[in-house]
Amino acid sequence: MSSWRIKDYWPEPGVNLVQAWYERQEDDVVSEFDYALSALSETPDWTEIPEFIVLTGEYVGLYEIVIDVELEDGEPKNCRVIGVWMQDSRDFVILVVCELKDGIYDPPLSFALELKKSLEAGKGQINEHYF
Repeated sequence: MSSWRIKDYWPEPGVNLVQAWYERQEDDVVSEFDYALSALSETPDWTEIPEFIVLTGEYVGLYEIVIDVELEDGEPKNCRVIGVWMQDSRDFVILVVCELKDGIYDPPLSFALELKKSLEAGKGQINEHYF
């Protein structure tokens, strides 16, 4: 049984930003993404894992899962799963997956903050993430 439940935030009916990102990825990225989330779902304490980062400053309340992949052509792809840890639960809700290049998040973390505010306002829906 999983220690954690991984979920996706859908800001509008039928709009799953995580799945849309996932479907555009290379096989290496998909494999690493699935493996990382599956392994994390079985890990009791994420705070002890260096790939789990608690964001600070203007991004307080957001969390980042680091997934770095070397593609077949040798190029690195740095993916950042941005989400929220639902208070008093073992639910992690993925808001968006960003790509990090030269210190710049795409989409920017400000977009993740907008999604977080929508979630907190009761907009959109939360659905199970299927590996």
